Amino acid sequence: MVEKTPVYISDIHFDHRVWISELKFWQDEINTFKHRLEELVARVHDRDVMAKVEKYQNQFIRHREVIDTLKHDINAAEHKLVVLVEKHPEALNQVYLEDQEPMRDRMETQRKLYGELKINFLNFLRKVF
Repeated sequence: MVEKTPVYISDIHFDHRVWISELKFWQDEINTFKHRLEELVARVHDRDVMAKVEKYQNQFIRHREVIDTLKHDINAAEHKLVVLVEKHPEALNQVYLEDQEPMRDRMETQRKLYGELKINFLNFLRKVF
């Protein structure tokens, strides 16, 4: 069995802040991509292109759903930390908790999937415009 490394509450809080910031950035970026698709729809009327536009619209919707779920789960975990620290202020830099490996893995997976989507989408735009 692999021993898990404990981490400070303040370190977990830092991870939460970084992850939420990253998720908000992706949401903003997806909004920008959606606007670009709208511009594309206004200019191009090719069936193949429109099919790809619809595919990307659906992928953006799905990624937003995943982002919303991750944000919710991170905020819930952060709330637990806040409650713990409110009850025990001294715990902030003294108490070790189990690292958030499952959440870290989920973020890494989303980072990879979103990165691939972004590269594919930008390549698609370069070919069409």
